[in-house]
Amino acid sequence: MALVGKAFELSTAALLSKFRFSVRVCGGANDRGVDFRGVWSLNDQELDILGQCKNEQKPIGPRALREFEGVLASAKDSARTLGVFVSASGFTTAAYQQLTRSRFPILLLSANTDHIVGLRLSSAAQTKLPLLQVGRGVDSIALYYNGVPLQS
Repeated sequence: MALVGKAFELSTAALLSKFRFSVRVCGGANDRGVDFRGVWSLNDQELDILGQCKNEQKPIGPRALREFEGVLASAKDSARTLGVFVSASGFTTAAYQQLTRSRFPILLLSANTDHIVGLRLSSAAQTKLPLLQVGRGVDSIALYYNGVPLQS
């Protein structure tokens, strides 16, 4: 059975914690496009995280990503902020094209309750995280930072 609403957001926060994210769910009717926020502690930096979750039947298109860019544009300390957009159904080709054009540091994650199954970074995210490496397993993604696994 698929998770809905807050349950998917809580599942996403738990999944991200396996990769050294420390986020708390804050979504709700007046969340202003932020379902979770927190920090990502890496070896040489700590990034502020603003996140959005979408648990929909169809892949997420570029409109949702553009709306999320608006959220990131209003971030207080944009130099330290990384956007994390998580979808249970993946993203459309048009959304990936939007990510390519984005000036914001964004990770697009396709995830189920147990694994990250897909990950793409905007150019700005690649610049902010030059030591982040992505490995692909049979059914999930492995993340490394400067060669060190991030999974706990």
